[in-house]
Amino acid sequence: MNRNIKLMILDNHPFVVCAICDYLDKVDDFEVIEKTNDGQKVLTSIEKCKPDVIIMDPFLKNGKGIELVKTIKNTYKDSIKIIIFTDYNCNEFIKIAYQLGIHAYLLKEEPFKKVINAIRQSYLGNVLLPHHLIMADSAPHNLTMTEIEILHLISKEKNNQEIAKDLHISKRTVEYHITSIYQKMGVYTRVGAIMRGMEKGILYL
Repeated sequence: MNRNIKLMILDNHPFVVCAICDYLDKVDDFEVIEKTNDGQKVLTSIEKCKPDVIIMDPFLKNGKGIELVKTIKNTYKDSIKIIIFTDYNCNEFIKIAYQLGIHAYLLKEEPFKKVINAIRQSYLGNVLLPHHLIMADSAPHNLTMTEIEILHLISKEKNNQEIAKDLHISKRTVEYHITSIYQKMGVYTRVGAIMRGMEKGILYL
């Protein structure tokens, strides 16, 4: 390659950010030019440093990760590639992420050689579709992205007040979303929603 691939790392946890950066900085054709755990400052940083590839966990503390992906893709199109790097394995979210234009979706349990390959392939414009998504049952459930995020937080044993705080919405709005989740999934309890989510490939616990 003619020059180093410029990388930005975005994750909730400073330790994870530093660990990823330390590893990727050792790769000859990579250059980590920005690292942060503050999703609210990312757009300013992107404008300033113009990365080639952003490696990010979309489940940010401010609950705006998916909106951030949309904004980046709308603003920069394919001039900036996005790799989702997270511990959240949800088929429906993965589908949504690819619809928004990401180039790769990797779990944090993956070996780093896979991350390195994804960065290089994404930089070249190649889209890496996960094998398990290709093979997954695609039965519809019509949950919105917010409902998927709420279901994920329910599976983490968060109560309604905690979910509202994480997503920066009102407790009443959370209650409305949970009612909608129950109706769409044909369940009556949180445990039922979690079990149905696992059946549908929305949750992996």
